[in-house]
Amino acid sequence: MLMVIVALLFSSYFSAQLSAGIFQAQAQSSGLQLTQALSLISTFLIPFLLIAGVEVATFGMSLTEAIATRVRHVPQIQEGRGQRLWIIGLAALLCIRLILQWIVPLFNHDDIAFSWGAVVIALLLLVIFARVRRDQTAENLPWWMIPVVAFALYAVLFVLQIISYVEIGLGIAAVLQGRDPGAILEIFSRLMFFMAEWNELFVGALGVMAGLGLWLRARLKRRPLPPAALYLFIFSLWITWWVFTRGNRPLGVLSFRYNDLSTFMTPVLLGILLVSVATRRPSARFASGQALSTRFLVHLTAAAALFWLLEFQDFLSNPLSSAFGLLGAQAALLSVSIFLNVMAAGNRFSLNVESGNFPRYARSLMYFGYALLTVASINWLAASHDVSAMASNEQITRNGYVAIGLPLAFWALIAGSSTVLGEAKIASSTDTPSPPRANSTADSHPANPLPELSQSAPGDTASYSGER
Repeated sequence: MLMVIVALLFSSYFSAQLSAGIFQAQAQSSGLQLTQALSLISTFLIPFLLIAGVEVATFGMSLTEAIATRVRHVPQIQEGRGQRLWIIGLAALLCIRLILQWIVPLFNHDDIAFSWGAVVIALLLLVIFARVRRDQTAENLPWWMIPVVAFALYAVLFVLQIISYVEIGLGIAAVLQGRDPGAILEIFSRLMFFMAEWNELFVGALGVMAGLGLWLRARLKRRPLPPAALYLFIFSLWITWWVFTRGNRPLGVLSFRYNDLSTFMTPVLLGILLVSVATRRPSARFASGQALSTRFLVHLTAAAALFWLLEFQDFLSNPLSSAFGLLGAQAALLSVSIFLNVMAAGNRFSLNVESGNFPRYARSLMYFGYALLTVASINWLAASHDVSAMASNEQITRNGYVAIGLPLAFWALIAGSSTVLGEAKIASSTDTPSPPRANSTADSHPANPLPELSQSAPGDTASYSGER
């Protein structure tokens, strides 16, 4: 690996030197060398940018966790009049969003953010939730899961970079020997196109196989579905849908953006809340002083808050939003994502955990060196007004949010992760009571589990599939 990196860097250096001889300008040569070197280095920064995009989604999950923890620890709203006010407030929030997403566009003669593809994905996610909620534990993902997925998406891009340099080398050798390099270039061009076109499908298949392996291992040990396996299944479903619903595919009509999914989920959540209140048994309602269980309300409140907070990415990626003027940045999404990545590095990469084989200070230095290299490269590309490179880097960040971050948020809601619900257990006096135990007079309370999307989603050619 080190030899490959050195070869790439030196090939970039000598190409800049050759360009300097052609231009006969030393000043332009220096700038060209630096720009080409940083452009090459930026290839190795793709995993960092992908994970930075994920942190935008985890920021929304953290805010959701704070909201859920806050309402859960207020005893006045757990039962009786307080809980009724909680239900009314949640219904009011969903009604306001319903008006803004459905009614206002009709009056303004605008298009409603709706797609049948979003409906299909939402129903599939609800089926997964109904299937796994009974035996899924509220464990969190292992810290290495997101970096591994980011590197899996990056691996093929790195291979493409290597292939491109091999193609250039063989083409130059053919020219020097007086042969036509057309056949060589055609073969490599088709190979690179095939790998770039089906990269996500390969990663999705890899995710399915890894998920099945984790599931079979858990079944042999008679354990519930591991959180990592559930995330890999959701991630694979998400990214596979993305591949087959691109605009130039037969299923392109089912492509959608995140706003389409959020718009559809608002009436779904409101309907679940109203139906649950209407169908609750009157005897149980008046006997306990609760219309609904605290566990259910926390889960529903977290879902409503998370679907709303995940629209934060649109605010950052829209160049007409106030975020650009506030931050004074050419790419607000990229800037905020890198900042959130650094702030969450302690948990994401276990920088605060000691290890005998890989000391904590070594890991910290390596991470922050990687982060500084990324920031320096981004700053130079911005200072040199390399618009295409800046747009590409921001697209990669958005890809991390859509391809990895949104499935992470969906997994959190489905699995009942503490990353959106706080503690793994929620006391609820209306949940099914546990069998009586000897020498026990206290009520037993069941465990409470739960942790999705970007401005764009699977099949959205304006986001992930647009830039490569």
